[in-house]
Amino acid sequence: MWLPFFFVALLLPTSQVAGAHLADPDRLWPNGVVEYKFSRTVPSTHQTLVRKAMDYITSVSPCITFVPAASSSVNYVLIASGARCSSELGMVGGEQLLFVNSGCFRNGIMITAENLLHTLGFTHEHTRPLTVMTSLP
Repeated sequence: MWLPFFFVALLLPTSQVAGAHLADPDRLWPNGVVEYKFSRTVPSTHQTLVRKAMDYITSVSPCITFVPAASSSVNYVLIASGARCSSELGMVGGEQLLFVNSGCFRNGIMITAENLLHTLGFTHEHTRPLTVMTSLP
């Protein structure tokens, strides 16, 4: 599977590890713990699938943990129904949004896992900075 490769970057202070690019290393979740809440508008079937995506990420990278947010939690992800599947990049502080809808689960949990990776701070391959290649003499 492709996910374990990317999680190595979460343990290192650099913004790029073996091609896995983080949007901003300063926006990592402290100790790899991501707190979350579900909006009341998210159907229970979608909640179950989101939790499966979280469990999958944790199973391939135990340094990441998703836990339900407490009423006193300051930084957490609010998972809400939305017109498209999307997430903010990394921990932005306070309540941040991850949107899901039935289309997010068309291919099982992979689209949701991708958006959770965005929540963790990973960008798409096509958006990472270009590396200048030089030829050797």
